[in-house]
Amino acid sequence: MIESENISSFEQKFTRLYGKGTVIETNITAIIKPSQIITVFYEGFAGRLSVLDMSWCLPEGEEKFRNSKVGDRIKCVVLSIDFQNKQVMLSQKHLIKPLSDTIKWERIERGDEFQADIIDELNDTLLVKTTKGHYGLIHKSLLKLPLESLKVKVNTKLDYSDLLSFVPASLEIANEVSIKEEQANEFSFIEEDLQSFYKFKRSLLGINASDEICEIIQKGFDADERIFSKEIATPYPLYIQFEVNSSIYESIFKQQAIPFFYEGATYNEESERALLEKLAKESYWFKINKRGNRRRENGNGNNNQDVIDFSLFNEQLNFFGEVQISKDKKEYRFLIKNFSFGHNVATASEAKKKNAKYGSFLFLNQLKVLSPFGTLPFRSSQKDFLDFVVLKTECFETINSLKLDAGEILKQEGRTLAIIDKFLEYQMSLIDDKKENTIFVDKFERIPSQTGGVS
Repeated sequence: MIESENISSFEQKFTRLYGKGTVIETNITAIIKPSQIITVFYEGFAGRLSVLDMSWCLPEGEEKFRNSKVGDRIKCVVLSIDFQNKQVMLSQKHLIKPLSDTIKWERIERGDEFQADIIDELNDTLLVKTTKGHYGLIHKSLLKLPLESLKVKVNTKLDYSDLLSFVPASLEIANEVSIKEEQANEFSFIEEDLQSFYKFKRSLLGINASDEICEIIQKGFDADERIFSKEIATPYPLYIQFEVNSSIYESIFKQQAIPFFYEGATYNEESERALLEKLAKESYWFKINKRGNRRRENGNGNNNQDVIDFSLFNEQLNFFGEVQISKDKKEYRFLIKNFSFGHNVATASEAKKKNAKYGSFLFLNQLKVLSPFGTLPFRSSQKDFLDFVVLKTECFETINSLKLDAGEILKQEGRTLAIIDKFLEYQMSLIDDKKENTIFVDKFERIPSQTGGVS
């Protein structure tokens, strides 16, 4: 019992002196490849620094690890304490901001060009480092190897890993031609009361709508006079893209979808391109959903953005993904989180039925399906497409809510009319009760009285 109290007292004192967040300077005593550094600490404890905690950018952390030597003096911050094994977990990256939170990162634009050196060769990609010190990835299929250095331009910024995705500086990407308006009109059907803002205001729905609701509906009509059509057809092509290092792409797309759609074919650049083009030409239904960020609601993380999901689906195919917005709000990407095909996946089938029932639109827009390292146009309008479909969905949800409220209003009016009818019946009965008793006769005549009056 006394020993337990002594240990508890020691832990409390040690935590006060060297608890989480304590900044220290210490010396490296050992390096355990490929990922651990051991350091001196206090009270017989050892410090442990992982390569994952040396930088917010893993390639930079790996470079720091390679350059570290026994005896080097380093500055770290305490992450946690393991009293049982007498170890203290240390970090260097928590002493600095992630690069993606800095002005330096924000000033990088899509299309910016850099001279870069090749650092490492991965499966399908090359790891490069620019002369400005930025790390990034470029797909091998875009290059003629071997190379030692090359000129690249930024395709996208991978905020979550402080990496840049590059394409060769010589690569030119043209924007796609948007869908023709006549094709969009062919399938249109709009309710009479929703064909213009004027008609809406004069309808039962508009009469009972609040000013805030009217503003939403007017904003929709300002964006598109056919905002209440049942299809989505905008001048902005939609680009959906598989994520970098996506297991969905590596296993389902490469190993299952290609043999399924092309009778046992194996993955290569030609079959990949053919299937991506085929998927883009299919007819789909589209649904988008905006919801609160659970991490924000639970007080975890710094991301205050709402989560926006999207679905593209038909009887054969189902894409589910999430809209990723860069920290500087300059880049919008529709990333594929899940992909299924055929009728053998029960959950995918149920998802299709659910999506088809709630808030889906016939997708008549131009679509492009991209591999993880596919390139978006440098002046793409994904934000414009997103803003439009979110507004269109909001308008439909608002109208559906109004219809429910209008149904309740009609019920209340019906009950009011019934009460008025009962009241009128009651008033009529009172009038009838006040009438004097009367006798009906066939005829009458005047008879002079003997006194000369009328009797």
